[in-house]
Amino acid sequence: MKAKWASPFQADDTCDGEFTAESGRTARVPFMHSHGQTAYLEGDNFRGVVLPYRNGTTEFIALKPEGVGARELLKSLDGEAIAALAGKASSRAVNLSLPKIDADFTMDMTDTLPGLGLSSAFVPGSADFSGMGTGAGGASLYIGEVLQKARIIVDEEGTEAAAATMIGMKEAAAFFPEEVIELSFDQPFVYLVVDANYGAPLFMGLVTDLS
Repeated sequence: MKAKWASPFQADDTCDGEFTAESGRTARVPFMHSHGQTAYLEGDNFRGVVLPYRNGTTEFIALKPEGVGARELLKSLDGEAIAALAGKASSRAVNLSLPKIDADFTMDMTDTLPGLGLSSAFVPGSADFSGMGTGAGGASLYIGEVLQKARIIVDEEGTEAAAATMIGMKEAAAFFPEEVIELSFDQPFVYLVVDANYGAPLFMGLVTDLS
């Protein structure tokens, strides 16, 4: 995915600011800034923004926790809640400060997927991948390892994101409001890249430390 913002941030407005990590440690990191009408979100335990991409089919959503931790907020976002987020946004005058993000993530899902019901594929003798062929000497195949990797970059121009799964096979053996909203994502927050038509999340993540 390479998506440009519908309204790019101005590079000249980017400057260092203080981000407080989950551990309480602070660091000086680059913050992007925008001023003007923005799709603004407010819920019982968060405030946030919806930033559309130029393609019109995807959106970036950033949610700043209010009264809860970022991890708790993320856990509360089921499919229905995510799908409803963009529809709850209203146009408000917002002074937005958003840190630049360059994050990558790797997770070994070998032990996770069987717990979600995909079990026989990991068991020698039970897995049936005969349509893919066989191993040496006609040995049957089964899944021995699953790695999920993702990377997301958020900067003044837009968002670049990619995800890949590696499966290792083994042989058996309000338009002009009265006030301007100040919203700085200077502490751990939740971000999502969602399909604008269906509200389906393409990427979800936590920013907990930028040092």
